[in-house]
Amino acid sequence: MYATAQRRIGVTEVRGSFQTVSLAWKAERSGNWIYHCHYATHLSDLVALDTEKGSLDSTMLGHHASDRPHQMFGLVRGISIAPKGPAAAVNGPERRIRIIQREKPNVYGSQPGMSFVVDGTPEASDPNAMPVPGPTLVLERGKPVAVTIVNQSDDHAAVHWHGIELESYPDGVPGWSGSGKSILPSIAPGDSLTVRWTPPRAGSFMYHTHFNEAMQMGSGLYGPIIVLEPGERFDPETDKIFFFGTAGTGTNPVFGPFPSFVMNGKPQPEAMNFKAGTRYRLRLFNLAGDTPLQVSLDAGEAPVNWRPVAKDGFPLPPSQGTARPALLVFDPGEIYDFEYTPATAEELTLRFGPVPPPPAPPQAASAPPPSDAPPPPGAPSGPPPTVSVAIHVR
Repeated sequence: MYATAQRRIGVTEVRGSFQTVSLAWKAERSGNWIYHCHYATHLSDLVALDTEKGSLDSTMLGHHASDRPHQMFGLVRGISIAPKGPAAAVNGPERRIRIIQREKPNVYGSQPGMSFVVDGTPEASDPNAMPVPGPTLVLERGKPVAVTIVNQSDDHAAVHWHGIELESYPDGVPGWSGSGKSILPSIAPGDSLTVRWTPPRAGSFMYHTHFNEAMQMGSGLYGPIIVLEPGERFDPETDKIFFFGTAGTGTNPVFGPFPSFVMNGKPQPEAMNFKAGTRYRLRLFNLAGDTPLQVSLDAGEAPVNWRPVAKDGFPLPPSQGTARPALLVFDPGEIYDFEYTPATAEELTLRFGPVPPPPAPPQAASAPPPSDAPPPPGAPSGPPPTVSVAIHVR
């Protein structure tokens, strides 16, 4: 239990088997919302609260407490909040942003690759560009935006602005977000849709698909959002983004085969250069499949110390913002900000991969199986390997 001064605010939380958490929230915005697990395979693989693709599985309608004929089943609950008072007015001119959803076949074996590109970037002028993650959206707290999503892929589209408090309609869940007769539709191939919202606070957030989530997120439909205070400037030399995902989607969430982890779209990222005595802000985003991910920043085999400063865009209370070993286990949907200042020139290693299994209990001696023996029928294929990235501090 946390004392009142130690309680923090979050958006997505890891809960292990047989663990519990107590939370409190305030219904400040009217409309339809969802509370759901961020493991995409814990939801339907049909479509998100939409009936434009696939056939309705009527046998599943009694498996969850909803009177909606939608197709998002499993660990999800709809929440409807009645309005009270007039809607908040939008103040100031809107910044217009145009995001294009692209698709390219056979990028991850037989699976397609998908990507967001943003007008005004070099990728937008190159029809073959498929950046993963999508371009960083650097926004200003309190400044309204009007975002147009243009669907140039073969699947339907919907975009969720993860962690940002906004009105229900632009929240991004097709067939549910909004209220009454104003319900957000999915975006058909060749169509577009504009949503409007205003970031109410500074911090690290992300945008990602909210349609056919397991396949589309595994194919690369996600990107970071950095909201700054008015007058602040984003410096990519010292403000580092580490966005973890997967190279495609696993065909079986239990037995695999499991896709490899990627960081900033690459299964083996290039080495990085840091400067001694320079303070860095490390922003870690996770949409890596449906399993916890372990990340460490090591000098040799031991982690260095870093200082956590924010979780899901919310500043941490002082008691949780103290220096600690740079080892993090976090789940899809979580975002962490850390500060790190290398003191001297040295060689560091950023490692990311599956959480190591606990040590096996001692067993009676027995003849080990032959090293080339195949796994027993139905055995998992094994997790993807841990990836090491060199960081040169000079």
